[in-house]
Amino acid sequence: MKLFSTQTLLIVLLFLCIFLGKAQIVPFGNGSYTTQLPSGEAGPVVFESYFKPGKSILPTNDWWSSLGFRFLQHNTYSEPMFPQPLIVKAEAIGLGVGDGSKPNIVNNNQFQATYSPDVFIKLEGLNTNETRVEDYTDWMVKAHWKNGNQELWANFGHGSPYIYCETTNNQIARLSFTNTNITIEHNQGNALCIGINGKYYGIFAPSGVNWVQYANDFAASLGTKNYFSVALLPNNNLNTFTTFKNHAFVYITNSVFTWDYNEQNAKTSGTFTFATSVKEGNENRVLTTLFPHQWKHTSATLQNFEYSTVRGKMKGFVGNNFTVNYTAMPMLPYILEQNLDNPNRTYTLVDREYQTLLNQNGFNRTDTYWHGKELNRYAQLLPLAEQCGHTVAFNYILNLLKTDLQNWFTASPGEKGKLFYYDPMGVLIGYPASFNTNTELNDMHFHYSYFVMAAATIARYDKNWANQWKDMVELLIRNCNSWMRNDDKFPFLRYFDPYQGHNWANGWALFGDGNNM
Repeated sequence: MKLFSTQTLLIVLLFLCIFLGKAQIVPFGNGSYTTQLPSGEAGPVVFESYFKPGKSILPTNDWWSSLGFRFLQHNTYSEPMFPQPLIVKAEAIGLGVGDGSKPNIVNNNQFQATYSPDVFIKLEGLNTNETRVEDYTDWMVKAHWKNGNQELWANFGHGSPYIYCETTNNQIARLSFTNTNITIEHNQGNALCIGINGKYYGIFAPSGVNWVQYANDFAASLGTKNYFSVALLPNNNLNTFTTFKNHAFVYITNSVFTWDYNEQNAKTSGTFTFATSVKEGNENRVLTTLFPHQWKHTSATLQNFEYSTVRGKMKGFVGNNFTVNYTAMPMLPYILEQNLDNPNRTYTLVDREYQTLLNQNGFNRTDTYWHGKELNRYAQLLPLAEQCGHTVAFNYILNLLKTDLQNWFTASPGEKGKLFYYDPMGVLIGYPASFNTNTELNDMHFHYSYFVMAAATIARYDKNWANQWKDMVELLIRNCNSWMRNDDKFPFLRYFDPYQGHNWANGWALFGDGNNM
């Protein structure tokens, strides 16, 4: 017996399609975004992510991102990573370690740090198929290698001259130096100072465990004392070596950045705090180094040693927190009219841009970069139109900016352009995309800033509009640099590196000379 007619089935399917389409549109304030990748478009291209299970929204665009993400099969373990003063790279056998003191000159017009390992940190017999991210904090990351019952963890990060290592029980730590012309500058059994090519490394085993030399390799049978550390030393001075030995087992377990902005006093500050676990010894303070933009602006007591890097001299610091302070003078959104020398000429120039918009019927670029630049360009033109009295141009541009942003800030079923798509990995992507914002999560921090700038300019003239659309504007900001550690949609400070003091542009850090900026 025929239960449904063909016509009935078609109607049911039609309503089902409409329902599914609407279900993929997520209302957000007055706006909306889609959770359905626009037809024919590409989303994030990651061959696989290598993170310890448990976190669904993963950080991207960090200095160490190649350790956690494989861009297709571009890198097997990681690309070179540049925490400074160390340069490191994950390999099948463990972690390669070098220093960044001698930049490579490229084409006689630029310099960059290069990865040239001095030593490989590994375990006897360790050889793995992958390296994973065990954990990460605000400027540190812990890598993990596993082969049967052999496991190695290495924690490293910005400023730290140490690699903090942990293993499973009954492992033999092995350090392989890449040059046979090495010297032992100081030998205290469980702690050695090794010279190689004019550089010096401290290798530190637990008390009661001594290093044994095999040509240019050193091995230590750890037993149940399953930890050891390696440090790049600033010199071969005995006092320096002793200082580094005293701090070698103050392991960093967390690194936390907090900040404060005092608008009234035009001051901003950033505080960097370490949590530690002391494996042995009486010392409980971290030994680390600060970049020039930090040590020039802190009252913290600095040590009398330093490292040369491509970012300038890094100076030593001992302690579990330090604060940097900056003057943050207010910035005018635009220069106020000051008796325009030739208001008629300004009017003529504004009118020329207005006529261009009329002739092309509004904006003529579509992707987030070039269209964003149009948004910014005409947002900058608004106060000029206001000041020279071109009311027609002012109203036209203001309404055009409103209409255009409202289009971007709303998504409809089947829509392919001028919308934002939320990917499950925790990223909001505007389409049409450009410069690999969609596949590599490049550059969204400045593409979207054009949108934010335009919206902020509108807000100066129409606060009601701003209140209606502020949720979507804030969503774009959160995508790039969410200030909330427990954001349910985005990672904390995706692009911004608080220790380096700037953003990183590429999602997967897939470059051999460091992440793109």
